[in-house]
Amino acid sequence: MTHRRDRWPTPTRSSPVWSGRLRLAGTLGILLLAGCQAANIAPPGSKPTTARTQDPTQQSGLLSMFAPPPPETAAAWATDPYDPDLRYRGTLLLGTASWGGEPLYLELYEQHAQDPEPNVRVAAIRALGNHAGPEQADILVAALDDPEERVRLEGARALQRIHAPGVAIDPLRLMLRHENEASAEVRAAAATALGQYPRGSVVQALIASLEDRNLAVNHASLESLRILTGQDFGYDRRAWSTWAQASNETLFASAGQYTYPVFNRPRKLIEWLPFIPPPPNEQTGVPEGTPIGG
Repeated sequence: MTHRRDRWPTPTRSSPVWSGRLRLAGTLGILLLAGCQAANIAPPGSKPTTARTQDPTQQSGLLSMFAPPPPETAAAWATDPYDPDLRYRGTLLLGTASWGGEPLYLELYEQHAQDPEPNVRVAAIRALGNHAGPEQADILVAALDDPEERVRLEGARALQRIHAPGVAIDPLRLMLRHENEASAEVRAAAATALGQYPRGSVVQALIASLEDRNLAVNHASLESLRILTGQDFGYDRRAWSTWAQASNETLFASAGQYTYPVFNRPRKLIEWLPFIPPPPNEQTGVPEGTPIGG
């Protein structure tokens, strides 16, 4: 797989990217204002009369140090046509919010997946991994061909959370090969994503990647083989190949349930203190679009 190396265009006032951001900014502003009113949260510039309507993110004192920006601020940052750092921060805030999967936000992430700045593309692909479904899988697959390694990595990780066999299997298989993907971290992420697809071609690709020069890729491939087959021959490629050839009809008879990996760590000592937020641990699950029963 050849990675694109051409320069990304810079948005101008007359470009579709710039005008699209302004249109999205206006729509997001209206939506967020309505959401603030429905939730009894005061929009910026208002003067609430009771503590119940006070926006907690506008409070002074110690609490304000740890409160995230309000939703309208995140939306304004995400649609800023001039500052890529603000677009990155805003997109990241929206993409990690529990309510960030609304259709309007998905449109924003899709647009930012083609942003000229790599950091913005990273945030957009991560947001799609959190909130999108198989309908957006082609955007994530396109990220596997990005010139920036960190964008390709986010694309592979996002495809761990979305089930799209018709779109994702072949590109992910190609990413396992060192001649197609130089980054071992990306290859390992692709191997993990393939663990949800009970296909003979997937098993063969994972067996082949047991000979990868990087141990992380070997481990990810082995874990996916264990899930797909219910067998464990360690890193012995020959044993896996022999078993697969002899078990052609029952290759997946003992398959386990694939769940995507998530961020999870114990609290640090400081995170047990009052007002210090806990680590942003996630709950695992089956990929979006996985058929019921498998």
